[in-house]
Amino acid sequence: MPPVFGLDPGSSLSSLNISTSHITARWNIALSIKNPSKLIAVEYADMKLHLSFGGELRLSRPSRIPAFAQGPHSSTTVRAEALSTLPIVNDLGVKGMVSSLKGGEVAIDVVVEAKRRLHLGPCWVPVFGVYFSCMGVTFTAPNSSEGGGDWMILGGTLHCEPDIFTLL
Repeated sequence: MPPVFGLDPGSSLSSLNISTSHITARWNIALSIKNPSKLIAVEYADMKLHLSFGGELRLSRPSRIPAFAQGPHSSTTVRAEALSTLPIVNDLGVKGMVSSLKGGEVAIDVVVEAKRRLHLGPCWVPVFGVYFSCMGVTFTAPNSSEGGGDWMILGGTLHCEPDIFTLL
């Protein structure tokens, strides 16, 4: 059975600044990972989180998540932080993101990849890595009139879809 990945509703966008030349932001992403196996422990290593806007505009370098092990039939929440510093250039992707941010909502794509090993008997056995996509995750601006605070997840795909090799 493949693992189940999802975004925790506690994920947020903070420290957003849109100047005339750059966009800077801090993305705080919380991932919920469930091991559905009732017998086999799983170890994840070299886990990376990729963020993009519109499927093409990369928002940051891949964020690394420390290795961890999960016991059988357990859930784990891991946190990652990604920092965005994007120059505002004459590019449709950047202009689209600026427009979305100024409108108070932005939808991003979150992709997670990791190497995986299963605990079989006395050994840890490498298997196919995992690759999950959470598309169209929408963050919304805070409702306060002062304009401060973190942007929270409004909706979109909080349940992440596995690729075909993850299902094997």
